[in-house]
Amino acid sequence: MINGKSVLAITLARGGSMGIPKKNIVDINGKPLLNYTTDEVKKSKYIDDYVVSTDSDEIEEVCDNLDVKV
Repeated sequence: MINGKSVLAITLARGGSMGIPKKNIVDINGKPLLNYTTDEVKKSKYIDDYVVSTDSDEIEEVCDNLDVKV
């Protein structure tokens, strides 16, 4: 919450990357790339709600495992 207003954070995670296929779920040091973003969002004292927007069933599954709304 900032100045009495709720804050919603949204991460846009496309499934169809042209440069690196499936880059949002590529394993980096034992966890998916997207997990680094979700971890930082969860640490914020200002964010009241968080959603990942995606067109990919695979990314949605990763988010479910990370306990993140899609």
